[in-house]
Amino acid sequence: AVFAKGEMDVDARTGRIERTAIELTLGTVYAKIVTVYRHDPGLDVWVPASMTERYDQRAALRREAVDVESTYANYRRFETTTRIK
Repeated sequence: AVFAKGEMDVDARTGRIERTAIELTLGTVYAKIVTVYRHDPGLDVWVPASMTERYDQRAALRREAVDVESTYANYRRFETTTRIK
C-alpha cells in the first residue's frame, strides 16, 4: 500500500486546473510532486509549465534527498495525413 494525498488549484469560474500536488509515502520514502500549468497561446490549451519533485529517504541510519525541477516550453501540434489506395 502506498499512502497518498493530493491537492489541486482549480479556477472556480472556469474549472481550469492550474496546479496539482501529490505526496506519497512508502515505508521510509517520501515523495512530493507539484505541477504548475499555463495557457499556451499557440495551441490555445493549458499545458504543464513546470514540475518540481522531491524524493526523501528517511531511514534511521542515513537520510538522502533528491530535488528535481523541470520546465516545459515550445509546445507544438503534430499533424499527419494519410491516403488509402
